[in-house]
Amino acid sequence: MDCRTLLILSFHFPPSAASGSFRLLGFARHLPKFGWRCMVVAPPRLPWEPLDDDLARQIPPETLVRRVPYFSGRLSAPIRMWFPYVPWLLRAWPSCLHAVRQDRPAAILTSGPQHQIHMLGLLLKRWYGIPWAADFRDPWVACTPRAFDKSLRARWEAKQERAIMRWADVIIANAPLACEALQDAYPDASPRIVTITNGFDPERFAALSPCQSSSPDRTLTILHPGAIYAGRDASPFLDALKELLADPSRTARPIRVQFLGKLDKKRAPSQLETAIRSRGLESVVSIADHVPYAQSLEQMVRSDILLLLDSPGRRIGVPAKLYEYLGAGRPVLALAEPESDTAWVLRESGIAHRIARPNDRLAIKQALSELIDEDDTSWDGGQSAGGRRLFTRQSLARQLAAILDGTTTGPALEPDTRVCQPGAVSLPVGPPLAKRSTGG
Repeated sequence: MDCRTLLILSFHFPPSAASGSFRLLGFARHLPKFGWRCMVVAPPRLPWEPLDDDLARQIPPETLVRRVPYFSGRLSAPIRMWFPYVPWLLRAWPSCLHAVRQDRPAAILTSGPQHQIHMLGLLLKRWYGIPWAADFRDPWVACTPRAFDKSLRARWEAKQERAIMRWADVIIANAPLACEALQDAYPDASPRIVTITNGFDPERFAALSPCQSSSPDRTLTILHPGAIYAGRDASPFLDALKELLADPSRTARPIRVQFLGKLDKKRAPSQLETAIRSRGLESVVSIADHVPYAQSLEQMVRSDILLLLDSPGRRIGVPAKLYEYLGAGRPVLALAEPESDTAWVLRESGIAHRIARPNDRLAIKQALSELIDEDDTSWDGGQSAGGRRLFTRQSLARQLAAILDGTTTGPALEPDTRVCQPGAVSLPVGPPLAKRSTGG
């Protein structure tokens, strides 16, 4: 199959272990199956983010990666204080020009955050007329508190976002409600705003042994892998756990909880270690350091319940680790809003789960109790296989390839077309995305 070239521009690509790297690695691995090979311009790393050499080894040999080092010299310090990513953009621009002139990509994909990366796509679009897709892995200005910020920097970023919405051939959101919010904020661009979710690779889980409750005391294990940040707080879960352990009516099955990964103490609302000690849960709850990606997947598969923490009140967006949970196929306790993108993914996947609002201690206790009391044999991973298949990275790469084909061989999208979740299924809250009005 003859392959056209997609130029990907991002601050995150392996060996970076930031969540955005997994999405872009999935595109690089699977797009060649649908007629697109990838060329990437990215930093080798950002100084404050974790690395995983195993991820770098998964980059396909046909993917050309141009590494532009992140500029951390003293001369850049004053600029980085206000615009931390501008120095890298200036250094990356010559590599972008070289990539366009030498490799002649048929399309460009910019992926943020950090959303300043889209400015490179905008310039290349204006200079060369190359079809351009802007991938929003999280909201930037519209539909966030920044929309009401009147500072000079916020107004400048809002202007940048409006330019993106005007010039991009396709704007990609990674969740249905995020797609709806952008469509409402930019009605003129609505026909070009689509949804491609994040996903998982089934082959990463195929060889892993599932959880076996074979220990003499049948200890039930609950796992939360990854950082705690963005207003997410484990304290209500710990309160619910403490009450459950003290409840004489509960089953006597022992419980062990592990938080796995780097903790962002500056952004977390409370220090997890202190929260555990203050509730006397040291013998039940433990914290372990960050481990390589492959090892974290193995621990997910071997856990009885996977804990998901989302930010209170957040409806738009999905914690990236949820898609790995789908791959692991284990029951999920999701502390999230019931009418949210997170809840939608869980329902569409068909995976066993319970949802409780992040700060509702009693609801969390009830949900946890229900998951614990279920007979482990009642969780049939095969029943959810069809739903989970919709979220495989290969399926999502196929969607992206179809969009890219449209931008390079004809109109970017037909006026009433929506490329949303796999299978064009509808969101359970509100009207189906495929039938939304493009009006404001």
